[in-house]
Amino acid sequence: MQTIVDQSGETDLQKTEKLKADFTEARNYKGLCYFKLKNYQRALSEFDHIITLHPENDVAFYNLGIVKYESKEYEEALKDFLKSR
Repeated sequence: MQTIVDQSGETDLQKTEKLKADFTEARNYKGLCYFKLKNYQRALSEFDHIITLHPENDVAFYNLGIVKYESKEYEEALKDFLKSR
């Protein structure tokens, strides 16, 4: 997938988020990108935002658990994994 940036430096994802702030799928992918870049704080922020809007979102809880596990927060990771069932 190619990222398109307009002359102002704004990406398609940023434009989409402005139009629909609770766009869960985009936030999930954004969180996964931050995770792959090892920017765990920003990844946590994205997954936390999804859970705030959609507390039943199993995928967000699972991804949150992955980030916390990689951050060596094992007990907190386990809690999130259990919520993702």
